[in-house]
Amino acid sequence: MYALLVGIDDYPGLPLRGCVNDAREAENWLRSRSAPATRIRTLYDAEASRAAVLAGLAEHLGDSGPGDTALPWFSGHGSQSPTADPGEATGWSRALVCHDSLMPGGQPVLWDTELGALLDGIAARGTHVVAVLDCCHSGGATRQDAAGPPGAAVRGVPWQPWWHTASGRPSPPATPRADV
Repeated sequence: MYALLVGIDDYPGLPLRGCVNDAREAENWLRSRSAPATRIRTLYDAEASRAAVLAGLAEHLGDSGPGDTALPWFSGHGSQSPTADPGEATGWSRALVCHDSLMPGGQPVLWDTELGALLDGIAARGTHVVAVLDCCHSGGATRQDAAGPPGAAVRGVPWQPWWHTASGRPSPPATPRADV
């Protein structure tokens, strides 16, 4: 088993509580029930930069092979923005917010399509992939709008202007659709 456990509470300006604890508890549980060959990499708070998360996915989980299990775990902020991309059936692009994504001029978020492509590549080699995404907007199949059920509180991160990538992602609207 290869596990990448990411927990971020210490976001600049929008801190959370419990994300690092959740990832640490998952780490403790895996270590108590796993074989010695289990490979666990952790990224907590400032360690969970976009570059470090991408490296953990590509290099650490990417070392897995046929018959292995890869477990990417992300506990932190999520965000979403409307898109005209025909590859997004819901009309929304969703993303994981890394630690350095909330700093003014910081790094872009980790797009759902980027994450999906990395995990698809790992699975294509015969690895069983089980992903835990403990963040807002990760369950697009169960909640299609930011409002959610009546009375439900939705926490998300407002869209930031520096989250554009060279991949041609459409610009978000002037008023983001994520509530904090």
